[in-house]
Amino acid sequence: ASSLVLSVAMTGFLDVALSAAMVVGPVIGYVDQYLIVQRTKSSAGFNSITCAVLLLSSILRIFFWLGKRFDITLLFQSILMIISQLILLELVVRHRPIPSASTRYSTVGRDSFSSDVSSVDDPDFDDVLFPPSSQRHFIGRMWNRFWAWDRYIDFVIFLAGFTAITAILYLIFGSFTVFIEILGAVSLSIEATVPVPQCIANFKARSTHGFSWLILGTWFLGDGFKFFYFIFTGSPLQFIICGAFQLAVDCIVVIQFIVFSPAMRKRLGIRPPQHEIDQAGELAYRRASAESRSFLADQSQQSKVRNTTITSTDQYENAELNGCYVNGSAVVTSNSSKQPTTNFSCTDHLPTTYEWSRITWKLSSYNRHACKSQALVPDAWYRIGGLVGSACHDKPRKRKDKGKELAGPLGVSQSDCDAPFGLLEATLDWIGREWKDKIDFVIWTGDNARHDSDSNLPRTRKEIYQLNQRVADLMEKTFGFNPEDGPDQHYVPIVPSFGNNDCYPHNIFYEGGPTNPTIRRFLDIWRPFIPYDQLHTFQSGGYFAVDVIPGKIRVLALNTLYFYNSNAAVDGCDARGDPGRLHMVWLDTQLELARQLKLKVHITGHVPPRPKAYYSSCLREYTRIAQEYSDIIVGHWYGHVNMDHFVLLDEKDDEEESDDFLNSKEDVNVLKNIPKYLEDLHKRYRRGVKPNASEQVVINISPPVLPVYLPTFRIIRYNVDDIESPAFGDLHGYSQYFSNVTYWNNHQPKKLETLQKRGEDEDDMVSDAQTPVEEDSFRGKKKPAHSKKKPKKPKQGPMPYLEFQLEYTTEDDLGMKDLSRDSWVDLARRLTRKSKVSEKFWRSYVDNIFVQTMRNQKL
Repeated sequence: ASSLVLSVAMTGFLDVALSAAMVVGPVIGYVDQYLIVQRTKSSAGFNSITCAVLLLSSILRIFFWLGKRFDITLLFQSILMIISQLILLELVVRHRPIPSASTRYSTVGRDSFSSDVSSVDDPDFDDVLFPPSSQRHFIGRMWNRFWAWDRYIDFVIFLAGFTAITAILYLIFGSFTVFIEILGAVSLSIEATVPVPQCIANFKARSTHGFSWLILGTWFLGDGFKFFYFIFTGSPLQFIICGAFQLAVDCIVVIQFIVFSPAMRKRLGIRPPQHEIDQAGELAYRRASAESRSFLADQSQQSKVRNTTITSTDQYENAELNGCYVNGSAVVTSNSSKQPTTNFSCTDHLPTTYEWSRITWKLSSYNRHACKSQALVPDAWYRIGGLVGSACHDKPRKRKDKGKELAGPLGVSQSDCDAPFGLLEATLDWIGREWKDKIDFVIWTGDNARHDSDSNLPRTRKEIYQLNQRVADLMEKTFGFNPEDGPDQHYVPIVPSFGNNDCYPHNIFYEGGPTNPTIRRFLDIWRPFIPYDQLHTFQSGGYFAVDVIPGKIRVLALNTLYFYNSNAAVDGCDARGDPGRLHMVWLDTQLELARQLKLKVHITGHVPPRPKAYYSSCLREYTRIAQEYSDIIVGHWYGHVNMDHFVLLDEKDDEEESDDFLNSKEDVNVLKNIPKYLEDLHKRYRRGVKPNASEQVVINISPPVLPVYLPTFRIIRYNVDDIESPAFGDLHGYSQYFSNVTYWNNHQPKKLETLQKRGEDEDDMVSDAQTPVEEDSFRGKKKPAHSKKKPKKPKQGPMPYLEFQLEYTTEDDLGMKDLSRDSWVDLARRLTRKSKVSEKFWRSYVDNIFVQTMRNQKL
C-alpha cells in the first residue's frame, strides 16, 4: 500500500513539474532577451513581430480554451506569456534602434522583419507605368506601419481592440463547434510562426547578432518538449501539427547561428553584416591621427547664422540640406527679368551624422589623387568563345560559323558586345593593387547593366538590380572598408551616379520618392557609398552630395536622367514641381552653400550636358549655374558617349536651330558618324576660342571600362600642398590609362587562379518571367516563345589576366599646365589653329578620343 501511495505521489509530482515547466519554460528565454536589451539600450537583433505573434496567439488560445476546456496548464501558459510579452514589448519600443541606411527614408516598417530594401517585392511593370490608385497607396502605407508604431500605448490600444472584437465574436458564435475549432486552428497557426520572422531577419542581415542564445535554446528545447507533450497528453490535432512546424523552423535558426558565425562566414565567403563594418569603421576613426580629429572637431563646431538667397520658386519648410538646415521659407522678390528668390537663414557645419566608417582620412597624408571610372556595362550572358556578331551570346556552329570572330575572355574591342565580368574583376583588381593606397576618392559615372541589344535575351528589372549589386560589391571590395583588414587600412570614398542602363525600362526614370522602385532598391545597393545625412536627398531624386575631403572638397552626384530628353517620364526643367526643376534648385543650393563654406566642388553624372541630349530648359539652367559658380567648380565629369574628349558649353548652345551632328540625339559609334562628329567638335572648339566668346563651361567626358574601344580609367591629380591655402583642391592634371584587351586576350597565362565565390547565384540572374529563346537557338533552332525553360548562362571560369599602361598625361602630351577653364580653352585654341603643327596635334588628340584604336585610319 505504501508503494502504491508513493507511486501515486510521484506521478502527481511529475504532473505538477511538467505543468510548471510548460507554463514557465517558454517565458525564460524572453527574460534573457529583456536583460540583453536593458544592458545594451538597443533592441537591434530582436524582432518585435515575435511579440505580436505570441500576444495574438495567446489571446486567441484563451478563447479557444473557454470553448473546448482542454488542459488548464495551457491556459496558465497563455496568461503568463501575455504578461511577459507586454513587459518585453515596452522595453523594445523604448530602445528601438535608429533605422538603418536602407530603411530610414523608405516606406518599409516592421523592424528587422522588413529592414532590407531588397526584401520588398518590386511592383510589376504595369505598376511602374501606371501608378497605383490612392486607395492602394493608403492601404500600403497602413500595412507598412502596422506594428511599427512609435508609442507603446498604440500597441496596447490595438491589442485591447483585438481582444474586444474576439470576445464579441465568441459571445455570438461560441455555441458553434466549427467556430471553436477554427479559433483553435487560427491561434495555433499564428503561434507556429513565432520563429519565422526572426529566421527571415537573420537571413537578410546575414547575422544573428543581438538575438539571445537562451531564447533559441528555449525555442528548440521547449518546442521539442511541447511536441511530445501534445502527443503524450492527447491534445487536439491542431496542437500537434503546429508543434511539428515550430520545431522544424527552430532547427533552421540553429543552423543560422552556426552558418552566420564569423569563422563560418569567412569560410563561406558571406559578406559581414553592416553593424560589424560600422563598428570596425568607428574603431578606425578613433585611431586616426590627432590632427584629423582636431580638424573635424573644429569644423563641426564652427557655426554662424547667415542669410542666403536661392534661385527658386519652391518653398522650403524645415528642409534639411547637406551642411545647412533651412528654417522657414518665403518668396520675397519676383520680376520679369529675374527668377524669384527665396531667403532663408541656416546654420552651417560639417555633417555630424556621417557613418564613422566613411571618415578615416589623415590630413597629414593626403595622396592628391582621385580615380575617375566610367561605364562598366557588365553582361552575365557574355560567352567566351561566342559569336561577336551576336553580342557575344551565341555559340558558334561548327560549319556555318567557321572563321567568324569569337569573343575573348576580356571582351571585344569595337563591337556591340558588352563587358564580361572577368574584365571588370581584372580591372578593379589591377587598380586596387596599383592605386588604392594612392588615391583619396573614386568618381563612378554609372551604367552598370548590359545594353538591351539582344532581342532573344531582353533585360529585366531583376537582372538590372542584380548586375548593379554585383558591381557595387566589386567596388566595395576593391576600395571599401573591410573590418577583417584592421582599423588602420586606407578607406576610399566611392561616389556613384545613375546611368541610363541602370533603370527599367531603358532611359526611363520616374520622379523620386518612396514609391520609386529604382531608388528604393538602390538605397540598399549603394548603402556603403551614400552618406547617412544624404539618404533623404537620395530618396527624393537619386542625387546626393559627399564631402570626400571633409571641409575642403565636395562631390555632387547628379541624376542626369531627369535632364535627359530620352527620358519620356519627365518634361524638362521649366515647370514648378518637375523632377528636373527640383534637381536644378538643389544643385544651385548646394553650390551656394559650398561657396560660403569655401569648398571646392566636383560635379559628376552619367549623361553629359549637350544640346539635343538635354531638354533645352535643363541645358540652359545647367549652363547658367555652371557659369555662376565657376569659381568653386573644379571639374564636370561625365560618361555615356564612350569617347575621350571635352565639350565646351555656353548660352548659345541652347539655340534650337543648331543642326550640328555634335548637337544631335544620334550617338556616334564605332561603325558610323565618326567623321561628322569630329568635324562638328572641331567647329565647336573654334567657336569657343573666339575673342568675343562668352565664358565657356568645360565638360569632361571619359571613355568606359567597357571595351567599346579599349577599357580605360583616369587618375586625377590635385593640390594638397597647404590645407589652409585657397588653392587646396585645384586640379593639376590627369593621367589616362588603358589596357589593350586584344593583346591580352591572346596572351593569357596558362595557369590562372580560380576566382573566389561570386556574390550572386548565376542561375538567379534572370527572373522566372523572362523566357527568351533557349539554348537551341544558338544552333539555329528557336524554341516557342511560350517555353518556360530558362536559358543557361555560360560559366565564367577563372579571372583573366591583364595589365594597364599609361596612354597620355595632360601635362606632357596635351601641354596643359593645369585643368582650369582657361587651360582647356587654350587647348581648344591650339587644336584648331590653321597650321601643320595643329593638324598633327589634332590627329594625336583624335587617337586619344578613340583610345588608340583608330591609328593610321582615315577619318
